Amino acid sequence: GCKHHCKFCTVPDQLEIKSDIHIIGQYESFRPLKFKLIYLNDKTFGQADNCHWLGLMYDRIRQYNPEFEGFIVQTTAAMVCKRPIDFWEKLHIRVVEIGIETFNDNLLKRYRKPASEHIISEAIQKLARAGVKCIANIILGLPGETEATYHHTANFLYDCYNLEYLYSLNIYTLAAYADSDLGIKTDEKDADELHDDRSFWTPEERD
Repeated sequence: GCKHHCKFCTVPDQLEIKSDIHIIGQYESFRPLKFKLIYLNDKTFGQADNCHWLGLMYDRIRQYNPEFEGFIVQTTAAMVCKRPIDFWEKLHIRVVEIGIETFNDNLLKRYRKPASEHIISEAIQKLARAGVKCIANIILGLPGETEATYHHTANFLYDCYNLEYLYSLNIYTLAAYADSDLGIKTDEKDADELHDDRSFWTPEERD
């Protein structure tokens, strides 16, 4: 779950906290595997109180897999800014996936993202100081995007790449789900992530 509710997202607002036994069962199930990183499917890491379990999990996994390096988590730029730098180090987090979506203040506000250009920049720089790389999630096709806004986002990502802040990019076309708060008229194909066209795009947005 996630306590934020961005207009294009359908993740439930209520957090589902897994039990200690469930968590132990998950990391013990990795014993037969060879791996160096573990990805946590937590939409906004840091909101759940049991996030501090990662330190103990790291120690226990290292007992049976000495090549294990740490975790990849997903969270928001705002959450990164709220946490001290040593938070990521103590929990052995090596990569943080952030839903940037677009690097434009007017669009971030329009789609109720809990971030701004300043917060996103600060978060990525803060992670870099902690020795943590960033996976940048970018959405293509948000209504209101223009050639100028796309260039602004691309220039920001280019600078991050040159500064070696990025681990990778995760770029995808907006999936407009019927139960989202986008407030636009959609049809069935608009929720298909593999479809590269949307019924609600203007001719300019389609080009």
